[in-house]
Amino acid sequence: MSGLLGRILHGHQLQSIAGNGNMGRIFRGVPVGGGEPVAVKVLHTELARDAELVERFEREFANGSRVVHENVVRLYHCGTEDGVHFQVLELLDGLPLDRLLADAPFPLERVVSLGAQIAAGLQAAHAIGVVHRDLKPENVMVLPGDRVKVFDFGLARARIDSQPTLTADGMRLGTPMFMAPEYIAEGRLDHRADLYALGIALFELATGEEPFHGPPFKILHLHVTQDPPRLREVHPDADPGLEALVAELLAKEPEDRPQTAGQVEARLRALV
Repeated sequence: MSGLLGRILHGHQLQSIAGNGNMGRIFRGVPVGGGEPVAVKVLHTELARDAELVERFEREFANGSRVVHENVVRLYHCGTEDGVHFQVLELLDGLPLDRLLADAPFPLERVVSLGAQIAAGLQAAHAIGVVHRDLKPENVMVLPGDRVKVFDFGLARARIDSQPTLTADGMRLGTPMFMAPEYIAEGRLDHRADLYALGIALFELATGEEPFHGPPFKILHLHVTQDPPRLREVHPDADPGLEALVAELLAKEPEDRPQTAGQVEARLRALV
C-alpha cells in the first residue's frame, strides 16, 4: 500500500505514512491547492474484497461524522476512487492511550482529565443516538497537553439498531476486555455498554492493571460472573471517590451504572 504515496485522493496528495490500523493505513494528505494537511485512511486492499468490511468502513464514517465535539476526531469525507476506499479526517499529532499505559497508574488529576474528556466525547455521541461499541484505550488519541480525541466508530450503532453484530462463527463483535456483561450474555446493547468500557479504561489508568486476566473466552466469562477487584485492592493509593465511581460503572446490570456519560464527566471533575 506504500505504492499509494504521491497519489491524489479527493484532492489530497498522499505524502507520507502516518500510521497503521486493523482496517487501513493512514497517510498524511496535503490539499493540492494548498491548505491544512489532513489524514487519509485507506482501507487495506485485502479487506476491500469483503463487502461486509467495506460496509463497516463506510459505517465508521457515517456514524463518526455525525459526532461534532472537541473530544471526537472530525471525519470530513468518505469515498472510492479507482477501487481505493478511503476516508479524509482530522490529522492528529499524538499517541493512542494504550501506548501511554506503561506509565500507569496515573495521578488522580490525570485520570480525571483523560477520563472526563472521554466521557464528554461519548456524551456527544450518545446525545445523537450513536453508541461507540468498541471504546478502549487503543481508540483514544492523546494529543499534546493531554487533549483527548475518541475515534474509530467502526462498530458503532444507532440506538434504534439494537441487533447484535456477529462474526461468521457466531461470536459477538468487540474487544473482550471492554465488552459489557449484558452484551456478552444476552446481546443487549445501549449507550451504557460504552460506560462499562469507560469503567474498564479508568481502572487501567488508576491502577496500571486490567481488572480481569486470562485468555479471551475466560475474560468474557469473568465479565458476566465475577465482580472486578476494587481499585484499592490493586493500588492502595487509589482515590476512594474514583474507586466508588469505577465500581458503579462496572456494575453487572446497566441500571446500576451511572445513566449518562455526562453524569460520569461531572463526577470525575468533582473529584479534584
